[in-house]
Amino acid sequence: MKTFTWQAICFAGALAALVSFPPVSSAVQDCSFGGVISPPLPADVGECIATGAIKAKGTLDVTEDATGGEFDVEDGTTLRIYRSGSSPGDLLIELGAAFDAGEFGEETLVSEPIVIEAAGEIHNGGVLSLVAPSDSIRLRAGSDITLHGDADILNAAQVKLVSGGDITLVNANITSRTNTVDIVASGDILVSESTLSAKDGKGKCRFTVGGDFISSRSF
Repeated sequence: MKTFTWQAICFAGALAALVSFPPVSSAVQDCSFGGVISPPLPADVGECIATGAIKAKGTLDVTEDATGGEFDVEDGTTLRIYRSGSSPGDLLIELGAAFDAGEFGEETLVSEPIVIEAAGEIHNGGVLSLVAPSDSIRLRAGSDITLHGDADILNAAQVKLVSGGDITLVNANITSRTNTVDIVASGDILVSESTLSAKDGKGKCRFTVGGDFISSRSF
């Protein structure tokens, strides 16, 4: 494993300043996500409400049609996604769907850490926006982590990503309010058109990689 460390802000690219969340769907909500979460999460108009410890068995597929479009974390949450039969235990956020916690205008909403652990991959193709200004955010996947959606925002006191495969960050905005942003991959790390910042630009971005480190970076 090789470790690379840079002063943050480490990478800069063209980022959209406005996050657009999916419209409320008229479809019947399934907050069990096809039986993957049992009992189902509480449902609200257009969203499934998550808080506390949640276990999912099989691939958790967040889609606009089946779930109303939004997986809404309303306080500290530990989400663990396990393999089940032939299902690898992925977290998939599809185009048109959102997985979010907190908002920049409501920073006291999430008061405990957010932990997401998937036996398979974590893949965002929609909106992933997690804000926990006083606590930590940790994403861990047994295989790849891919953040390449309409929005990829992680903003917390401490942010850490750990992958048993590759990590791909495209158009991501990752902010750690303490000393480091930690990115760890057993495979390759690719960072493009993204901004990573630690401690208002005074901290460090630390990348630990088993394969290749590929970036388009601007200092």
